Amino acid sequence: MSNKAVCPSTAAQVAAGQTCSVMVIAADQLSKGVQPVFLKALLTVTPKVPTPGVTTVTLAGKYFACATVVNAACTQGELVHLYLNNVLIGGVNANTDGTFQLTLPMPSGFGKFTYKAVGVTSGLIATSVFSNMPS
Repeated sequence: MSNKAVCPSTAAQVAAGQTCSVMVIAADQLSKGVQPVFLKALLTVTPKVPTPGVTTVTLAGKYFACATVVNAACTQGELVHLYLNNVLIGGVNANTDGTFQLTLPMPSGFGKFTYKAVGVTSGLIATSVFSNMPS
């Protein structure tokens, strides 16, 4: 596995204000596979509005990062913190393919409820809204 790219490469270059962008894809020397670096995560909540007889919502996330790569294979997905209206409600580890699914109790009360998923390793953020507005 190669990791030659250093950008900027010296403290003097950093002090001089030099910058660059690098997108990293890890691959083993035998080209057995690659581990992509995702630039945008997604989050869905199902259902999006109250449904008769349904008392839970399901959060599904994808495109979160890999926390550990061994021989170009993701061996552990990153920890994803979950928020409801900007209050931390817990966390879940993404699968090695960057996905997760979690079922939670449906929010109580009326209004718009914003779920947010934040990848601890990648910093990727995704949101989805559950709406319970009075008729």
